[in-house]
Amino acid sequence: MKNTMKVIGIVLILTALAFAACDTSTSNNSGGTQQSGNWLTIQNIPVPVYNYALAGGQIGIFTVGTTVAQAMVMTGYVAGNNNIKSSEITVIGIGPYTLYIPLYTDVGVRWNGSGTFDVFVSLTGDGGHYYKGSSVNFSSGKGTVDFSIAVELFP
Repeated sequence: MKNTMKVIGIVLILTALAFAACDTSTSNNSGGTQQSGNWLTIQNIPVPVYNYALAGGQIGIFTVGTTVAQAMVMTGYVAGNNNIKSSEITVIGIGPYTLYIPLYTDVGVRWNGSGTFDVFVSLTGDGGHYYKGSSVNFSSGKGTVDFSIAVELFP
């Protein structure tokens, strides 16, 4: 149950980040490309949190008002990414970081939805960390969130 919550938290945060505009500063890790497709952009990720993500995690986009308990059992799930270590994710910066994360539906199709959604992220590093971002506006599958607004739910 704890691992499930971690995964959900990570999925939500990463989804929110993929929608931010590209940061053209420095790049320390090139994965996918943020130039095309639908992305959640997450900005200003502190080094320790980024290090938690290196061990793995997930991000999920949920309908607004989804509770932690509901997110843990995937109630209200809309889209996400269950492999934050994927080569499709682009990392910009040397800390704090910006991540561009592709989002997928539960059947593996790239998500292109619009509206306001809640983001949950679950990171497996350092015993697990769960976060909930604020509600994020998405337009054609693109949205941006600043990590500073995320709330750590666990540990």
